[in-house]
Amino acid sequence: FFFLSPQAPEVPPVKVVTPTEQAVPERSDTVTIEIPIHKGLEYKLLMEKYAHLEYEWSTDGEVLYFDFHGEPRSDTTGYFESFAIKTSNNMKGSLTAPFAGSHGWYWKNETDAPVIVTLSIKGNYILKH
Repeated sequence: FFFLSPQAPEVPPVKVVTPTEQAVPERSDTVTIEIPIHKGLEYKLLMEKYAHLEYEWSTDGEVLYFDFHGEPRSDTTGYFESFAIKTSNNMKGSLTAPFAGSHGWYWKNETDAPVIVTLSIKGNYILKH
């Protein structure tokens, strides 16, 4: 009898990519945004799925309506997911993007003077212009 011992086939090593490893390098920015009188304005970031963002924004004291939300990449239906809808003059928090796409804020100024928002962000994103 000729007997061959079973041998496990060679399997190439697999690189496990964790949600914290992102193709977009980490960065941080602080921007000043003027929200015109009786107008709304959006400020968006492009993020990959599971990208992490830390943010803090505040106004010069005035309260604004805002919607912090995201829109999936390549969606043509108009779908968006809101993460927070409030009226405030500041907010601080973090987001792990539930999907790839644009994520950011819509602020609405219902006052009779422009309102300045100072936004500080840190994470894996690209500024959307």
